[in-house]
Amino acid sequence: SDNLDLRSALRTLRSVQAEVRYREGVLKASGCPDIDAHNQTEAGPLLPRIVVVIDEFQVLTADFPPGVEALESLTALGRSLG
Repeated sequence: SDNLDLRSALRTLRSVQAEVRYREGVLKASGCPDIDAHNQTEAGPLLPRIVVVIDEFQVLTADFPPGVEALESLTALGRSLG
């Protein structure tokens, strides 16, 4: 695996993590439990769903522990936040 590609993947995952933190704040401010409830109100910006596609998942998880940690964090919170 190429270290540059792995670093790029981690940078992308961290960007998605930042979006998740932003969405947590938006949902807290709107008092909504999840993205679907929030998007049915006019309490803030419409939050589209985000889909993360990972090519060479095995390489990321086998060779790059920071990538695994980022993925675990995203999957723990991501569903309700879109």
